[in-house]
Amino acid sequence: MDEQDGQLMPRPIEWAIASRIPHRRRLQFLGKIGLGVAVLGAAKRLIHDLGWDVLGLSPLFLALLLSTVFLLLFVLSGVLEDYKESEKIPGKIASCLDSLRLELALIHHQLPGESVERSQAALARLGQAVLDWLLDRISGDQLRQEYEDCQKQVYSSSLVLPAPSMLQGRLLQHLEVLLSLINRVEVIQNTSFVISVYWMAYLSTALVCLGLIFTQVTSAIESVFFMAVISFVLLFLLHLIGDLDQPFGFSNEDSTEDVSLDALMLSIKRLRGTNSAGGGG
Repeated sequence: MDEQDGQLMPRPIEWAIASRIPHRRRLQFLGKIGLGVAVLGAAKRLIHDLGWDVLGLSPLFLALLLSTVFLLLFVLSGVLEDYKESEKIPGKIASCLDSLRLELALIHHQLPGESVERSQAALARLGQAVLDWLLDRISGDQLRQEYEDCQKQVYSSSLVLPAPSMLQGRLLQHLEVLLSLINRVEVIQNTSFVISVYWMAYLSTALVCLGLIFTQVTSAIESVFFMAVISFVLLFLLHLIGDLDQPFGFSNEDSTEDVSLDALMLSIKRLRGTNSAGGGG
């Protein structure tokens, strides 16, 4: 949001980007996987025609295939656990913003002569800054500056309350929880699953695909078919793991599975409505 002539100038919320992942991204993802499978299938057919498929379909190779699938599923389960936690964060941020909005309105209700419009405007700017930060439009430093400004405004508004005031304590507590959620998102964005496990998963997948290319199968059609099916599953799992490991990758055009920001954006709309209605909320 921008402030001009004392008025809060709202910026449009881009629902299509922040809340709904376009289906074209998923189609592009499937196209990339299909292209990789086609290359591997062509290599398999070429090796078969040249008679270079000298490996037999031994129990050891089947064990390698099963261990690779098990490893990928193990990594996927770990990444999904973190993803489920990330799904809750936008809603928790929205709850903090809504609680701050409602309790600022209580100050005006208890003391009608006191205006909290500046605090409401700062809170609306903070909500928009959180959204912009998640969409990679502003830096973390800019977000923290908005947070500090909002904290100062909210604290100033709470000083008019008679001491001791539980309401003042709740306002500061909501701000503290909000900051902890911002820090948690920052940790998730900057942390990947165990790197060594990723390397093992990529290496195992590469070995399985290479083994499938050189594995001898009587029928050329069967060899290409099984090559395509198995490689598609493995490549799909690898991409899905990498995508779910970054649940806030809204600015990444290759990201197809990000958490929903619906609750946060609805909260921002309510904040804008409160600010435009004046100090009374």
